[in-house]
Amino acid sequence: PLLRRDRPEEHTLVTALARLHVTGVPVDWARLFDGTGARRVDLPTYPFQHERYWPRPARRIGDVTGAGLSPAEHPLLGATVALANAEGTLLTGRLSLKAQPWLGDHRVGGMAVFPATGFLELAVRAGDQVACDRVERLTLAEPLVLPEDGAVVVQIQVDAPAASGARPVRIFSRPDADADGAWTQHASGELVRGERTVGFDASVWPPKGAVVAELTGIQEEADLGPAFDGLRTVWRRGEETFVEAVLPGEAADEAAGFGVHPALLAAVVRADGRGLVPAAWSGVSLHASGASVVRARIVRTGEETLALAVADAAGEPVLSAEAVTLAEPAAVAQGAAAAGSLLRLEWVPAPSRAGERVTAVTLGEDVPSLAEVAGEVPGAVVVPVVGGSTPGDVHGVTAWVLGLVQEWLAEPRFVDARLVFVTRGAVDGVSDLAGAAVWGLVRAAESENPGRFVLVDTDGELPLDAVLAVGEQQVVVRDGVVRVGRLARVAPGGPSSGWGTGTVVITG
Repeated sequence: PLLRRDRPEEHTLVTALARLHVTGVPVDWARLFDGTGARRVDLPTYPFQHERYWPRPARRIGDVTGAGLSPAEHPLLGATVALANAEGTLLTGRLSLKAQPWLGDHRVGGMAVFPATGFLELAVRAGDQVACDRVERLTLAEPLVLPEDGAVVVQIQVDAPAASGARPVRIFSRPDADADGAWTQHASGELVRGERTVGFDASVWPPKGAVVAELTGIQEEADLGPAFDGLRTVWRRGEETFVEAVLPGEAADEAAGFGVHPALLAAVVRADGRGLVPAAWSGVSLHASGASVVRARIVRTGEETLALAVADAAGEPVLSAEAVTLAEPAAVAQGAAAAGSLLRLEWVPAPSRAGERVTAVTLGEDVPSLAEVAGEVPGAVVVPVVGGSTPGDVHGVTAWVLGLVQEWLAEPRFVDARLVFVTRGAVDGVSDLAGAAVWGLVRAAESENPGRFVLVDTDGELPLDAVLAVGEQQVVVRDGVVRVGRLARVAPGGPSSGWGTGTVVITG
């Protein structure tokens, strides 16, 4: 299409590149000028400075005091109300891509999803309302998908203090158009008093010994728009990451209304570089609000955990988080808001993780019982389960496994080791009833003694090191691939949404 009659080829080509550039397609302009001697020059400022003349309309919520409410004074919330005859408090708001267009810049699988940092912001605001200056913990459960048209109503419920003084907090949402629809709980946690500061010295910037990191890989990992593209520079020094981030464009004008703008905090956390997002927060204190430019220090404290300290450009503390637990971004399905609460279990490939080689002993002819495990205690003891499908098989195998479990828990020298039960055909299209019963029995023991047992169902060889490196208590191995169980929402109208295609558990 660039070769047109009566059009100079060079001019047509450059014009095409310019049109691609202004529509958002990356163009490597430096390559275009290779060998020409061209160099960058500073442009004059005056023709390129733009000032919006017409003010952007503010989101009006009216005078809520006439309805017996109090204004929430927060960009994401509309009103608060103290509950009668209780020490509880309710904060309400309405979220939409029209009222908060920057939320449309945070997408997962092409759909707008409320950021994990937004739930923390809501919890911090709820804490301010009840004089609690620390989010002791906040665990995220269900992603909040925002409709392209319409809105969702959110509620933050803060209950009366427990005996410890902590106040439970929960965050819910419901489609605005469905006044009788069910509420979905997205997060829960506790609010307490006692601000704590996880500080760092930002007076020397960048920090001594830190090396500049490449931003390209970090920026390409996420499906994010301009509001969340606030990373400016990242330095690394061992397990430490130092970050400089800003709120770009019009989002900076809204920073004053937030504790820490969710887009700005999300950019900071993303600098960790593992492509993970917050799944839980612990020990979070807000020291100052309204920052639009921050410097932060991230310290990796585990495979999926980090500590976070955020300061403003002057080095004054803004936010401290003693622990942030990270996870893969939650998968969302198209129409998730309309899919109801029907879930199914899926076995998905586990993330590839390098773990230390674990010493192991297998119970069998050479080592017939736990009492025969001699010498140095291994990291794992593997128990092959030979099952069966008759009632006698089920009773016999489960009685034997119960004896092993009791013996394992009673022996102090095995306290740092794991007992690994290996079955075949006990999961998915069960062909081994005794093995399936073993899974139920060991799951119960694991819930009372976390970290002591591992269940593996395999269709071939057992890649023990890979299984243990996953760090989960229930895994399956199919065609050599280690898989872990995850709940997935059943898509409406899909082939597996029929209630007659499998077992359905209804709880309440």
